[in-house]
Amino acid sequence: PNNILYTKDEINEVRRLLQQKGIIFSVRDSNNIDYDVIPSEIATAIRTVYSIDIKDYGFLQLLSSKYVKNKKYLLSMLKKANVELANYSTLPMINEAILKHENINAHTVLGGFSPNDGLDKSTLADWCASVQLPISGTKSELIDRIIEYYDNIKQIEIDESDERQLYYEYFEDLACRNLKELRRQNIIDKDLECEHKFELATNYLFEKKLKVKPLIMSGTEHADGMLSFNDKLILWDNKSKETDVSLSDHIKQFDRYIKNSEKTVSVFMVIAPSFTKESVTECAKYSMQNDTLILLITAVELKCLAEQWVQKNKNDEAFPLGYFRQNGRFNKDLISL
Repeated sequence: PNNILYTKDEINEVRRLLQQKGIIFSVRDSNNIDYDVIPSEIATAIRTVYSIDIKDYGFLQLLSSKYVKNKKYLLSMLKKANVELANYSTLPMINEAILKHENINAHTVLGGFSPNDGLDKSTLADWCASVQLPISGTKSELIDRIIEYYDNIKQIEIDESDERQLYYEYFEDLACRNLKELRRQNIIDKDLECEHKFELATNYLFEKKLKVKPLIMSGTEHADGMLSFNDKLILWDNKSKETDVSLSDHIKQFDRYIKNSEKTVSVFMVIAPSFTKESVTECAKYSMQNDTLILLITAVELKCLAEQWVQKNKNDEAFPLGYFRQNGRFNKDLISL
């Protein structure tokens, strides 16, 4: 009121009231950052009360689909919602009006204001098929599927000059080849892109998060990445798979990379979604016969380590690579941050 900001105490008083009523839940993450979250079942009820059927970002992505990206159609929906716009209005102007007006939402854009209004069932089925959703069911069910699909698209602010940042946000999904989610978020078009973008994301993690710039590698027969470690090297290789990675399936390939290296390889890191139990034994066998340690680290573990280093490292220092001198499965308890 009167353009006077609320005090921190006043805001916390409201937070406590909302917590008492079970509307918000306060949590603290592993980095000691507090968040107020709305449980999903409560969020659904709140969105129903306020007639919110989709987040704005997802709504814009939905409106950009070829199945509904039509000025004449969208203007007719606005007119039925008692919103008059000139015929010369541009699509961005139309989209803005749709997002702002309370009488129109994603369901009315797709389904109209009566049973025979909106997009026809065959168009909705084609739309579902294009994003790999089931095409069976009623018109209402098809609409609900499409809206849920676009509502789950995440809005991520990235540095447009470095596309690797976006791939880093989906590091774990790239590792385990979560193809449906990666396509939904427009991270990949083809399955084959998973491995390459997993590699780019890892490169970004070392350079931007751990502040250790990877070395440029020449030729084609080499690991996915290389770091300078004292007078030696650390190599890494990405394995993007839907199942546990078995080291025995790749050890001959990794051995070639290690033996062909110009400098001694101190540690060879394998970055994957998960590993078989037998892989740990394979690491021990290899280290007994060679001077190189084999470290098995999951994408989740590596990204968690990177984020912890970002929180701790306020002076832009490089991560101590000696922490990677482990054989077998990664043990975070050996690292003190």
